[in-house]
Order: sequence, then structure tokens, then C-alpha cells
Amino acid sequence: MLLANNLPTFQQMKDLITGRSDVVLPRGEDKSKVEEVSCQCRQEVQEKLFSMKEVSRHCDSMSCWVVVDNAVYDLTEFQYDHPGGLDVILEHAGRDCTGVFQDVGHSSWAATALQKYKIGMLNVEERIIL
Repeated sequence: MLLANNLPTFQQMKDLITGRSDVVLPRGEDKSKVEEVSCQCRQEVQEKLFSMKEVSRHCDSMSCWVVVDNAVYDLTEFQYDHPGGLDVILEHAGRDCTGVFQDVGHSSWAATALQKYKIGMLNVEERIIL
């Protein structure tokens, strides 16, 4: 049984989404918090999850993955088109480059364009919460 006044664990949300759990709301509680978390978890359940160990194996021009804001991107094709050059992408291949991506001051267009290359999310246990 899941109470809405406590934030559910990821497993509890998976159970809820798959119909293996019930939600009991205390009287007067707004269920929007549960629905918001449920929506986030439902999206993550559908996305592929990767470990940093797996990401780190893709660290050259033949297979180039990076992590930005806990999302995993396959930049193998994009690396040749990167306005800053191939070397910049390869320098960070196989690693979390969230700080670098933010520090460079990429435009909102660049952040939007990056979504085309998203292949999944970092495992929940390995995510950096900012």
C-alpha cells in the first residue's frame, strides 16, 4: 500500500504503473504529487537505462556516448557535425559532461537538438541530483 504523503520509491511507482499496487490518499490530500511522480516514473520505465560503466565503453569515434543531465546520448553520428569540432566531443566521450555542456553556454537550440540523439537515461542509483 502506498501513501501519497510520502514520496514513493521507484519500485513502488513501477508497481503502481503496472497495476501491482494501490494508492490510498489521506483525507484532503491532493493526488497531483502522486500523479506527477507516476508520470515521471512511467516515462523512465519506458526508457532504456544505462550504467556509467556501460557508457564508459563508448569512448571513441566508432561509438561515442555522453551523459548530460542524467540522460545518455549517442553522438557517434553527430560528432562530425559538432560546431566546436570532433576533438571536443571525443574528449568527453564515455563520460558525464553535464558541467562542460552547461559551462560552454550552449544555446537552447543546442539543448533541443541534443534530444535527437538521446538513447536512454542513467540508472537511478547513479544519477546526479542537482
